[in-house]
Amino acid sequence: MKYLPFKKIVISVLVMLALTLIGFSAEKMIQSSWTVQSVKIDGLSQEWSDIDLILDKKTKVNYAFKNDGEYLYALFKFIDPSSLSSIQTTGMRLWFNLDGKNKKDYGVRLITKQVTADEYIAIIENMQGPLPEKDKNEIRVNPLYVINQSEVINKKGEPVPQTPGAEKSLPIKFQVVTQENIVSYEMAVPLKRTTDSSPGIGTEPGNILKVAFEWGGVTKEMREAWMKNRGASGGEGGSPGKISQESGGKGGGASSSGAIRSQGIGSLAALNQRMKQYSFWVNVQLAQK
Repeated sequence: MKYLPFKKIVISVLVMLALTLIGFSAEKMIQSSWTVQSVKIDGLSQEWSDIDLILDKKTKVNYAFKNDGEYLYALFKFIDPSSLSSIQTTGMRLWFNLDGKNKKDYGVRLITKQVTADEYIAIIENMQGPLPEKDKNEIRVNPLYVINQSEVINKKGEPVPQTPGAEKSLPIKFQVVTQENIVSYEMAVPLKRTTDSSPGIGTEPGNILKVAFEWGGVTKEMREAWMKNRGASGGEGGSPGKISQESGGKGGGASSSGAIRSQGIGSLAALNQRMKQYSFWVNVQLAQK
C-alpha cells in the first residue's frame, strides 16, 4: 500500500477547503452575533437593539442573525407592506445549505393560520394526547383561534412526514407582530438535527452556512380559486383582488380590470405578478462562545 506524503495530504485538504469557501463568496458574509441568553421570541425587537439590521434593497426588508449553542435566531422586518405579497397564505420558508450552494437542501415553513375550535383541539391532542371534555368545552367558547405552525419541508416545498425520534428535537419558534405598518417575523431554528424529519439545521456554532428567505407566490389553491371564478363568470374571470384577499394577500383590487379579464396566459400572468414570489440567499457565519 502506498501512502501519500504528509505535505501532499495537507495540500489536498487546503484545496478542498478553498473550494468549499468559494461557494460562500458569491454573497456578502453576514456575521451572526453570539447571545448569552436565549432570545425571547415575541416578534418585538428590543433584544436586537445592540446590533445593526441589514437592508435587502430588492425586497425592502431589514434582517439580522444571532445564535447561541442551541438556536439560530433571526429578525426579519418588512418595512414596505407591498413586499408581503401572499405571505399570509404561503408562510415564510427558510432554506439552509451547508455546502456553499444556493440550493434548497433542507427547509422549514413558518405560517400563521386561523383554525376552528375543533381544529385547535385536534392539534393539541395530536401533540399532548386526549383532552378532558371539560377542557374541550372551554376551548369551544371561542369559535376561532390563531396559531403559529412550523413544519419541515422538502426541496419541492412539501411537508416531510415525521419519523420516530423527531419529537425529541428542540422546537422551531416564531412570532409575527405588526406595528405601524411594519411586519416583524422573529424566529428561532435549532442548530442540531436529530432526524431527517426533525427541525434543525444540522450545524454548530462557528460554522458557515447559506440561508434563504422565501415567501409569496401563487399557491395551487389560489390558482384553483381564480379558475373557478373565471368559469363562474363565463370565461371572463373574477377579480384577482378578491382572490388575493381571501387568500391572505395584500393589495386589494387590480389596477386594470381589462387585463384581468383577458383570456389565456395574460390573465394568469397578471395574477402571478400581483402575488409575486420573493427570495434571496445570504451567507451566515455563526458566532462562537
